[in-house]
Amino acid sequence: MNNASSKQRVLLNPRTKIIMSGLFASIMLIAGCDQQSTPESTPDTSTADKTGNTTVADQRGSPDQLESAKSSVNIVNDWINNAIISAAKEIETLSNAGDAFYNTPSEQTLEQLKNAWVNAHTEFSKTAPVFSLAHASPDLFYSLRQWQNLLDAHPVQPGYLDSFDVYTHSGIVNDTLLSINAETIRNQHQLTHSDEIALGFHAIEFLVWGENSNRDLNLFIAEGNDSSAAEKPENRRRELIRLLSLLLLDDFQLLQSQWQKSTQQQLSRLSPLSQAQLWKQAITHFWQEYSVKQIANNDDDIHNPFSGQSFDEFLAMNANTLQGILSLSATHDTSLYSQATTKKLSELITEFQTVILPASTTETTSSTQLDSSTDEVPEENKNEEVLADSADSTLQGQREKLSQDIYRLLNTGV
Repeated sequence: MNNASSKQRVLLNPRTKIIMSGLFASIMLIAGCDQQSTPESTPDTSTADKTGNTTVADQRGSPDQLESAKSSVNIVNDWINNAIISAAKEIETLSNAGDAFYNTPSEQTLEQLKNAWVNAHTEFSKTAPVFSLAHASPDLFYSLRQWQNLLDAHPVQPGYLDSFDVYTHSGIVNDTLLSINAETIRNQHQLTHSDEIALGFHAIEFLVWGENSNRDLNLFIAEGNDSSAAEKPENRRRELIRLLSLLLLDDFQLLQSQWQKSTQQQLSRLSPLSQAQLWKQAITHFWQEYSVKQIANNDDDIHNPFSGQSFDEFLAMNANTLQGILSLSATHDTSLYSQATTKKLSELITEFQTVILPASTTETTSSTQLDSSTDEVPEENKNEEVLADSADSTLQGQREKLSQDIYRLLNTGV
């Protein structure tokens, strides 16, 4: 495949899928109910705005309410726009690092690739409230859920991508009948099941770090220079990383274009009060999904299990996102939250961060001690383990209470 045709497939395929999905949804909705909006249609701007799960009955409001709503919307939009621009920049750096590692595999380029992935995913995580708009108003913003599935689908099924455990010849990397090009890999993404992930951050994550989070450089460099070397798994693994990094960049740039040219236009057609209500629902849903539910499930391997990010670091990353949005409205009342509510939320988030961040160090130390222990555990170590279990239980309770307190305040304002 030449570069021009490859680039064309990269750019057109995800958009084609999403547009076709939107067209099919439009046909079905028109057949069933002419009044219902679709993600690509012009939203209903009558007095009672339909915004998914919640109907905002009085969208006109007083002049003060409208001014407050406009201020709220501008605050969130500015923050999200900056987050999207920053994420695009870091994802481009990741794509360049994938290309550099493919062309010149070395310890240095591998480390640069890992750092680029961490930075890109951290910046991308700040855009999570955007995707929560799909929950706040499925009719208007369903396509955002599809973009999220291309960019950040997880958890991956390792054996679908590469060798795993005793399955040394499994996955796309080892299947030489599968060409590593944009069209083939896109078609493999969630081919028969949602965990058959072949695109996005977490497919790249597993390929780079491997199942034990320490994939050696020699697993990316095949021996020999003959024509068959390209089909060896070491080189295919490196080639797949480069391709997935490029696809990630192309997909995110398409999302960025849709956000600027379409999604923001859809939002602007709604009243300021309806927009503010949508953003409040989206922010609340973001915290519920990425904090409250994860903590309740005690999902210690959530999201980035291979790159070495701990569960608590993941929680702290999302708390930083929420704190960043709230900090912009801390000096005056808005339609999202009053000054008093914003101050209380900020205090709770700060307390939440102080609770979870030290735990990451504690958990790492504990696991290291257990790994280095002998079969016969000394009595003093047993006592330490009991104390550690008790501390973990206390920590879990603190996590749950603080995350739920933040959610309640986000949801009700009191």
